[in-house]
Amino acid sequence: MKYVIIKNEYNCEVPIIFSDLLSHSDVALKLTYNNRENIISAGFCYISHDSRIGFICYDKSTTLDMYPRTDTDAKLLNDDMGLTERINDANQGY
Repeated sequence: MKYVIIKNEYNCEVPIIFSDLLSHSDVALKLTYNNRENIISAGFCYISHDSRIGFICYDKSTTLDMYPRTDTDAKLLNDDMGLTERINDANQGY
């Protein structure tokens, strides 16, 4: 899977996950109305088999020439997908 983090009109960072069949630049530039300043980061992601981790973000977007902020982006994806509570519970042994 691929993802981008964009800044919305309220100045909040929003993660967007999409298919590997689409390019980072096509998705990000459409969502930001071609405003590259609102593209925060981009990369690839997957959900770990380890329930204590959640999303893992890695690798550079070549079409945007941007790198992921690995831990920050993974936290945003986990929060957005509702995984943070499960991860916290798994880390506490529940």
